[in-house]
Amino acid sequence: VWSPYDNLIAIGSDVGDFRIFEITITEKRKLRKKEVFRKSFNKSVASIKWCSSNQLLLRIGLEVCLLNLSSGELVKYGEGKVFDITPDLNYLAIGYNNEVKVYGVISQEVRKRVPLNGVVKDLEFSPDGEYLAIASTDYQIRLLESSEF
Repeated sequence: VWSPYDNLIAIGSDVGDFRIFEITITEKRKLRKKEVFRKSFNKSVASIKWCSSNQLLLRIGLEVCLLNLSSGELVKYGEGKVFDITPDLNYLAIGYNNEVKVYGVISQEVRKRVPLNGVVKDLEFSPDGEYLAIASTDYQIRLLESSEF
């Protein structure tokens, strides 16, 4: 996954290896990569999302975690298959089976539970972080306001 903040690429593997490479292109248009971060986990790194220049969300197995690159600290939130975080990094939504949980990032507490009649297929916060859209197999799209968290 390309970083939207720097010339970095984050790569995860099914055996739990996680690495970040700094990418440069020479004057002769040759690609150079330099490993700048490495961490190993005991489960596959299934999904990666950049949150800021030094924070990423990772799905390790089913566990959704926030990784701080500066300290190497890994904060585990909950299990899920889909996830998203607000642009201001205040709320994290995780969807799994028939439920979405919204966490306060700092408190790590569940701020809201949203039971569904179908399996969560996707979820995403709006660009301003004011809304959370949830899609599920019951053909419903739900919009929640961040004031509900």
